[in-house]
Amino acid sequence: MLSQNEIKHLTALKVKKYRYKYQQFIAEGPKIISDLLDSGFTPVLLLLQDGYSDIKLSSLSVAKFVPETDLKKITCLQTPYAVYAVFNIPERKTFSSGDEWILALDEIQDPGNLGTIIRTADWFGIKKVLVSKGCVDAFSPKVVQSTMGSIARVEVCEADLGEVFSKTDLPIYGGVLNGENLQDVDFQRKGYLLIGNEGHGISPNIQPYISQSVTIPRMGDAESLNAAISMAIICSKAILGFP
Repeated sequence: MLSQNEIKHLTALKVKKYRYKYQQFIAEGPKIISDLLDSGFTPVLLLLQDGYSDIKLSSLSVAKFVPETDLKKITCLQTPYAVYAVFNIPERKTFSSGDEWILALDEIQDPGNLGTIIRTADWFGIKKVLVSKGCVDAFSPKVVQSTMGSIARVEVCEADLGEVFSKTDLPIYGGVLNGENLQDVDFQRKGYLLIGNEGHGISPNIQPYISQSVTIPRMGDAESLNAAISMAIICSKAILGFP
């Protein structure tokens, strides 16, 4: 059974301020936790519901069996998984880029969008996602959960986009409402695929750095596309040559 101090600490990790105070984040569910373990992450704490029998997890030295009532007190989900872990947040490296595709996100606010974009990067073999300082925290429980384990394989870097873009010679393909038709854009050179805020798009101070504006052609009457879906469509064209 968890102590009151343990419950207090684990509950605090739901809040960004305390995640970075303790440099720890939460992951829930056997798949996400196994993916993190396979990618070299070492759990600080691993909680298993009484009776959980997975040998790989239960044999770890930090594993602790607790009743379901304890998991219900600390979970970030409506229904807790039988597996809950705390990991150290990776040390943030100075961002650097080479001849590669990088997803760049300006002021993305929705945790589900960020998590899905990280998952999209993983699907297309993209190793880096660059986020502006105004983006939702990549290690919030909702983001980690929505990555479905991809947070273990994709490096998420936070930086001032304007500062990064001002120093790069890579092309910056920016998703906007009134740019060149996606079908006509030449993605021969690897570079940044940039998406802006869900409501306001790419910030005015970032727009001048765009070297190629990109618009997904609209066939119907919807006012806009979800940011994560937009990024997936742009990735399919840039990386696979579709549509």
